[in-house]
Amino acid sequence: MFKKAIFATTSAAFLAGCQPDAEGIEDVINGYNFIRLNPPTTLYQPGSLVHRVNYDPRDRAPDDASLGFLCNPKYSTDLYEDAPLRSETESKQVSRRLSGSFSVSPVTLGQVFNLGATAAAAKTVQISLRDATVSTYALDDLARIRAGLGPHCQATLQKNIRKQNAYQIQKILTANVSFKVTFDTSLSAEVRAAAIAELGEIGATLEKSDEVEVTGDALIYGIHWEDLAPPVEG
Repeated sequence: MFKKAIFATTSAAFLAGCQPDAEGIEDVINGYNFIRLNPPTTLYQPGSLVHRVNYDPRDRAPDDASLGFLCNPKYSTDLYEDAPLRSETESKQVSRRLSGSFSVSPVTLGQVFNLGATAAAAKTVQISLRDATVSTYALDDLARIRAGLGPHCQATLQKNIRKQNAYQIQKILTANVSFKVTFDTSLSAEVRAAAIAELGEIGATLEKSDEVEVTGDALIYGIHWEDLAPPVEG
């Protein structure tokens, strides 16, 4: 599984016409009213009941988030028969902005995607992005999913609501992506080996002696959620 792909990097490079920094990447994601999922994954779907990892209760509007399941999908979203809807207008808008092939800075891999060993060994990084799609449930769909939960899932959900750390994903932004890393051959074998090991964890394949290529299909890069434990006002 390609767990650390490069959605935001490509978007920022396309919009700014130069190699992006972390702030520019966040601006692009938030411009579509999505929270950047870190790392990108195939795990979560609209309707998923989740909590935030490394949660800070003071941060109610994060730019990015690492998530974990509150309920196994087979006891929550899999019980709901209606599939999420494709948001055609949003999908077309996103696809127009986020399609193409781009060169990005190796530094971005370490700063934003935690690929520090790869960043240290990379000479060039090429990103290709295609078929960006937005899928969503209506709020009544989300309510029906919650109404169908079993007792163990419901208990876990209520416990996390009391902790102010319970969310239900309403909308996801996915895309097909690939990136190719060319190593700096002047670096030591140890540096290169560390990068290959790191890339291997996300499904990399060594195409040539100095190149690694990774491809991910329909990975989730951005999410929009319903906060099930909003702060009490007053």
